Amino acid sequence: MQIRKTILGLLSILALSFQLEAQEKFIIKGTLTGTSPERIFMNYRQGTSYATDTALVVNGKFEFKGDAQKNANGVIRIPVKREEEDLPMRNTQVVIYLEPGTIEVFVDQKNKIMRIGGTPMNDLLQKSKTFTASFDAYGQSLEAEFKRLNGNTLAQDSLRNIYTAATLKFQQEIEAFVKENPNSPISLNLLRKYCDPATNTDQARRLFGMLSEEVRASRPGVMYSSVFEELKVVEVGAIAPDFTLPDAEGRNLKLSSLRGKYILVDFWASWCGPCRHENPNLVAAYNKYRSKGFDILGVSLDGGNNAKEKWIKAILDDKLTWNQVSDLKGWDSEVAQLYKVSSIPANFLLDPQGKIIGKNLRGADLELKLRAILK
Repeated sequence: MQIRKTILGLLSILALSFQLEAQEKFIIKGTLTGTSPERIFMNYRQGTSYATDTALVVNGKFEFKGDAQKNANGVIRIPVKREEEDLPMRNTQVVIYLEPGTIEVFVDQKNKIMRIGGTPMNDLLQKSKTFTASFDAYGQSLEAEFKRLNGNTLAQDSLRNIYTAATLKFQQEIEAFVKENPNSPISLNLLRKYCDPATNTDQARRLFGMLSEEVRASRPGVMYSSVFEELKVVEVGAIAPDFTLPDAEGRNLKLSSLRGKYILVDFWASWCGPCRHENPNLVAAYNKYRSKGFDILGVSLDGGNNAKEKWIKAILDDKLTWNQVSDLKGWDSEVAQLYKVSSIPANFLLDPQGKIIGKNLRGADLELKLRAILK
């Protein structure tokens, strides 16, 4: 009897060990339609290096197997044959998490349909992709319509308002996702892609604080949060970093020489559509408040061939009569890097002592701020 119990106990332990071993494996079962490559590839991290696996595609089916890794990504690459190069997607990439279990992947390459799932993290990743893909597609359609309406200011303003409302709703969806999934690296990935600390520092810091300590302490989390420390030099309340740049005639102008007035340091470029469409608002604000101690310093991120000519033409076309400076280095501008500018338009409102009292104020927001301080 005792021997039987011992054997049963050993069998139970053995069965459990096999079960645990099985749980530490992943199986990717995929279905592919719309194209028929002979094989597909998957890149993934293996220890400190990267590895590539290959799977044959048989009757539209493929399979990968391997050891599961915590929070590790795999990237499945689906090549397009030469005779199929007219398809909408080429070299499709599918990102999945290599967690224990059976991961299901479906790709309709011709109709741009992609689904993943079957395990908790991949189900969650698919959920995030559902609303982010919808927002991305909507934004692209509005951008195309915006370009089509070139010259129709009223219609473009209406589209801009629609996009602003859509962006606000999207940000609320991201916040809800982060609140619901604070322990998931997927939440952090959403912040990294859609919540740039340089353009919306307060929101980025608040959402990052909702994440679990483990996610914040991860390598991507530390990299994301390091930006907050760098941004302190241009946060509201800080003294704006001083700089000197040449104007269109080559004369150097120092920011601190303009102290004594409220100064809007405006980063823009001739090639930046949103910047050019914001310029009429700046012209209106400048004309209304310059007699009350308000001034603007335009910093152009123009660069490349004929940069100076394009810059000057835009100044004349948009009737920008305030000081304009640029080193004509584009995104390599040292001043843009000094101010942590990663997208334009971007601006910083300074008080007469050079302290930053507002950031990224546009349209009605700029008008309300100036009205409050320049009564």
